[in-house]
Amino acid sequence: MGLMTMIVFSLLAEVITASSNDNDFRTTSDNFRRAEAAAAPVSWAAQRAPPSWVAFGIGGILFIISTFMWVQRVKILKDRTTSKLSLSELLRGMIACAIDNDSPSYTITSYAAVSFLFLGGIQTNYQITFIIMISYYCITSFGDSLRVLLAYKNYNSLSEVL
Repeated sequence: MGLMTMIVFSLLAEVITASSNDNDFRTTSDNFRRAEAAAAPVSWAAQRAPPSWVAFGIGGILFIISTFMWVQRVKILKDRTTSKLSLSELLRGMIACAIDNDSPSYTITSYAAVSFLFLGGIQTNYQITFIIMISYYCITSFGDSLRVLLAYKNYNSLSEVL
């Protein structure tokens, strides 16, 4: 912040004191470029982002890993049940395995995968990715509601649920 402020004030001082001919303006621009080049090296956090294919690659790999982890979670759920699951119970279990945050490694991997895929999309085409992001988060927010509706389907009245 201090270095940038110094550069801006020195540029403003040169512009104010410079005469109106073009040679003086070119000198001011050259001085600004020299001052900018002499500045301290840029922090790693302020560097340019890598190309979008890097974000898509990392997101794709993490998505494959999180899909594998989700399948393992569903298999564990099936193995723990003694009776055969109905379709609605299986769907509820699959939804629960996808949206529950009980396993930190699964949660971090799945969230990171989605984040990297969206990052690559934002770098490629912001408008379409924004629409996809809003749609994705709207659909995933209905997970718990869908789980409750599927559970309610197994009962004849609300008094049986309570």
